Amino acid sequence: DGTLNEKAGPYAGLKIEEAREKIAEDLEKMGLLYKKEKIKHRVLRHTERSSCMAPIELLPKKQWFIKVKDFTDEIVKVAKEINWYPEDMFLRLKDWAESMDWDWVISRQRVFGTPFPFWVCKNGHIVPAREEDLPVDPRFDKPPVEKCPVCGAELEPVTDVLDCWVDSSITPLIITRWYEAIKGDEEAKKWFEHNFPTALRPQGTDIIRTWAFYTIF
Repeated sequence: DGTLNEKAGPYAGLKIEEAREKIAEDLEKMGLLYKKEKIKHRVLRHTERSSCMAPIELLPKKQWFIKVKDFTDEIVKVAKEINWYPEDMFLRLKDWAESMDWDWVISRQRVFGTPFPFWVCKNGHIVPAREEDLPVDPRFDKPPVEKCPVCGAELEPVTDVLDCWVDSSITPLIITRWYEAIKGDEEAKKWFEHNFPTALRPQGTDIIRTWAFYTIF
């Protein structure tokens, strides 16, 4: 309900906005407040598509990333080989690829989504699922080993789910029955060999930076 718990120390029991005011007061009393002024800025609301307009509190949490920035040149090179209609849509992809400030954060703290096939120990060692066991949900499925093979600690499931663009980016593989093909389905193998790579991608210009970009990546 937005009330700070005992970890907030002297601010426990206060609402977030109340705590902000109290923290500013305490800093001022200690002579540590450099400046206090009103600012106007646009913040996300929960959610702008509904009647609830409560501000969203941004919580710093550890996330999972995939390296993307190291492959900028390769992504742009492949994108040049694609026929874009209209042609200037290629520039949207190029500008996005060359202006990214960080890598692709692929984790989400949501209820629904594709699970990470990983377990971790308290020391941060990662144990992935075996390829032959995929797909798995670590919340319900057992890890491939009982203990961390590095330090022997207990393993805990990764409860984050994947960014939706992780799934969407492999749609050319999904629609050409790639997964069935690698599992030995002969009909799927023929379908995949005949239809992959796909020849057409109709999509909106607003998701060139996501769907198109991550598919090319």
